[in-house]
Amino acid sequence: MILEGALIVIQQIFIIFILIGAGFLAAKFGILREEGARQITDLLLIIVIPCVIIMAFQASFERSLIKNLLIAALLAALTHAAGILISKLIFRNEVPNRKMMLVYSTVFYNAGFFSLPLLRALLGETGVLYGSVFVAVFNLFAWTYGIRLMNGESGASKWKTFLNPGIISLLIALTLVLFNIRLPDVVQTTLRYITGLHTPLAMIIIGCQFYLMWRNFNLRDLALWKTVLARNILIPLIMIALIFYLAQDKTLFFASVITASAPTATNTILFATKYRQDVNTAVQTVILTTLLTIISIPLIMALAMLLKGAL
Repeated sequence: MILEGALIVIQQIFIIFILIGAGFLAAKFGILREEGARQITDLLLIIVIPCVIIMAFQASFERSLIKNLLIAALLAALTHAAGILISKLIFRNEVPNRKMMLVYSTVFYNAGFFSLPLLRALLGETGVLYGSVFVAVFNLFAWTYGIRLMNGESGASKWKTFLNPGIISLLIALTLVLFNIRLPDVVQTTLRYITGLHTPLAMIIIGCQFYLMWRNFNLRDLALWKTVLARNILIPLIMIALIFYLAQDKTLFFASVITASAPTATNTILFATKYRQDVNTAVQTVILTTLLTIISIPLIMALAMLLKGAL
């Protein structure tokens, strides 16, 4: 399982960087400019990602799995909580604007594009279902705590923060699940076409932003390596202990460990672009944490197998 997982991680990272390269070249040759990148970002956040959320919960599942789904939701929330706690400690001396971006980069992980293909290859559709719960909780945090972290809205606009495409689509998805409603085939097919835009567009935006920012890429920046340490090593290690205690089911255990070990979310760049924050730091944390999962995830998986045994 370790070798297979390592090969899938490498393949996934290879795909990511090909798409990023496409965005880099598009920006270099003037095909995609900064304003266009902002417009595509809005398209992703307002239309595409809500469709991803809804479709994640359209997969059929057995009612007997509900307990495990609730445990997965708890573990997903704890993963974010661990990120918040660790990032507040290690970045407490950073200047406010940069601290905010480093905290976001540590708390929010790539539960969608990066983790779900790994779960499908290693654990099958049940693993993907548990991963989808992590995606839903991720979006709940991203569209509440994440937005308030990014734009510093005051309490007066609290309700406005909750009334956003991410939360609305999550409520729709949960309503469909609660009442066991299956969308018509024509609607599902349409949504699949839209969700298919998520990965390539998000990676192309990263490539575009990387081109705009690459001259400022600084591997001597200690804060970036703190982010890598926290996101790729510390949080997964903390979560392994909690997951081992809470997740008795082996598939749920491995699905939770893999997802909690994911690199910084691509949403970090999308939100930084939308809210005109430190995109340069966002690009660097996404690329570094993603690249170094080649090392970190196989190691975390090896530890998980020692605790729980191979599948």
